[in-house]
Amino acid sequence: MFFPTPIRPGSLLRPTGAVLLVAAALSSVPLVAQATSTSLEKFKHSPAVTFDSFGKAVAVEGDRALITAIGVDGKGAAFSYRRHGDAWDFSQKFRGADTLAGDAFGFKAQIAGDYAVLSGHQKDKGALFDAGAAYVFHDDGTTWTQVQKLEAPDPAASDFFGWSVSMGGDLIVVGAIDDDDGGNLTGSAYVFRRSGPTWVFEQKLHASDAGTEDEFGFDVDTDGQTIVISTPMGGLGAVPTGSVYVFKHDGTSWVEVQHIGPADGAATDYFGWDIQLDGNRLAIGAPKRDLTKLDGGAVYLYRDNGTRFVLEDEFAPSKVSASDVFGWSVALQGDRLVSGAPSTTIEGGSPDLFDGALYQFHFNGSRWVEAHQWLSADVAVAAWPGPNLGQSCALDGTTVFAGAPFHDGGAINSGAAYRFELTDLGLDALPDSVPAGGQLTLTTDGGLAGAKAGLLVTAFGGTPISYVIWISAFDAQGKSTLEVTVPAVVSGFDAVIVAAGFWHAGPFTLSNPVTVSFQ
Repeated sequence: MFFPTPIRPGSLLRPTGAVLLVAAALSSVPLVAQATSTSLEKFKHSPAVTFDSFGKAVAVEGDRALITAIGVDGKGAAFSYRRHGDAWDFSQKFRGADTLAGDAFGFKAQIAGDYAVLSGHQKDKGALFDAGAAYVFHDDGTTWTQVQKLEAPDPAASDFFGWSVSMGGDLIVVGAIDDDDGGNLTGSAYVFRRSGPTWVFEQKLHASDAGTEDEFGFDVDTDGQTIVISTPMGGLGAVPTGSVYVFKHDGTSWVEVQHIGPADGAATDYFGWDIQLDGNRLAIGAPKRDLTKLDGGAVYLYRDNGTRFVLEDEFAPSKVSASDVFGWSVALQGDRLVSGAPSTTIEGGSPDLFDGALYQFHFNGSRWVEAHQWLSADVAVAAWPGPNLGQSCALDGTTVFAGAPFHDGGAINSGAAYRFELTDLGLDALPDSVPAGGQLTLTTDGGLAGAKAGLLVTAFGGTPISYVIWISAFDAQGKSTLEVTVPAVVSGFDAVIVAAGFWHAGPFTLSNPVTVSFQ
């Protein structure tokens, strides 16, 4: 396989069960799939300080990105990046005009067009400790400038107004999880509508069945027509599975029209920990759901049928392990979804450190299919609790930003963030360095069940080539796997391989490239 001169596809395949020496040959080779280390850029701030938590929140739209660090200078700050060609360059550090120590500025952030909204849920208002605030900024193409500070019209101490924020259409929605209007820590959300250059308070929202310590407003999202608000500590009934409320405007006011909860949920699944509305779809993370593993987590996808949101799919990654908490963060756009599992421990890593992982799924026309697992290339460089990649994530087009706020890149838990680019097929090589006589497994994920799949060598020994080495088909799970025993003749060479195929009825795509080194 991988001769620099043509060979017959499949001519070097051997029955894997008969190769008894493969395990011994690979015993000294780290079993780490290379395609899981595909971050294109890593972002840090300088000077990094312990517990800065850079990467706590991320936001991206078009050529603009924001990465926040709630511990910077003791106050919190946002860092602006702009795309120039293939790279994203730092452009500005900013915070609220009146941000003080302990305000936790940047706990949440969202970009919408030329505007962004960022939270400061621990902002004091006079003697009202932790009443909270949110800040609106405008981007003129060069500089982000604060244009408004939002506060609750009925502020109270420890309401945490700004725990969650969202901007869509003419609306800004702000969650205040510890508001006590309906009882202790029942929570609320505030709606502001744009009027000219400012956003004006319009309505305060509560859950129709507000319960003690439900913390309604834990996450919020809006597209300007619909508002969704979560309460991961609440539930549809007595069992606190978590739930999500849907509000629509009836021409006079915002009215609760649906209360969504998991039919298969259990207590403390935290359904609604993170939510995202996009078009007629709603993604809901449940990071403690036991779908395939205890506390492995899950994501639920709902589709609006014109009357109400109905369940489209529920899924977890094939590689998820117990306590990975997949669904901690979610980012949805069109037929693509990205979700973080920040408590993931990588294979071969310390069992006491949470390296974190990020997963991509896409809708192939009938179901949601797993395409990628991503890890950062340097996750092992960390003290407890580990980097926690995937605590935050954001998606726009094919660009993904993800935060690892406990990364130790500059100082302990100073934080980092990473950029990834989506490909709708994911290719893994296991291992990525293999001796002669060893077994190499190439697995393609994310394909359309039954569609043709192929593997191509695009470079061999540093020489660009284009050679098809295998043609197969995707199985019912969208996977295609080639297992091959590597001949001695390729020792000392590297091969760059990509997968090709269909992920949807129509769109043909190539995977991420992987490099395999032959010892």
